[in-house]
Amino acid sequence: QLVTLYLHLDSADALRAASLQLGYNPAEFEIVSVQDTGYFGKPEQSSFSKSIDAASGRLSAGLNGGDAKAKGAGKILAVTVKAKSATAGGDISLIATTLIGAEKAIPSPGLPLVHRLVVTP
Repeated sequence: QLVTLYLHLDSADALRAASLQLGYNPAEFEIVSVQDTGYFGKPEQSSFSKSIDAASGRLSAGLNGGDAKAKGAGKILAVTVKAKSATAGGDISLIATTLIGAEKAIPSPGLPLVHRLVVTP
């Protein structure tokens, strides 16, 4: 069973880049895809990178808007996960983030931010 989770960002300050790291239990979930949802602009105007370490249950992503500035509320990433069993359950957590301000330093939010995901048959 596939589930797509959307990471939302709401910044009152202008941003030009972000890096994020998610942690999950690889015995319970598999990351199927990670997509840039356009928070920093159109794909041809921004850059996006991702790395999935399935063995340790880590997903790292970097987004850079280049010269563009983004602020306000929006989706920053779409992460599609697959449960490895019909009754899987566990946490998918934002465990690290760095937000790069376009005009000033941006403080990091309190971490981890935990999302409980339960799969029922």
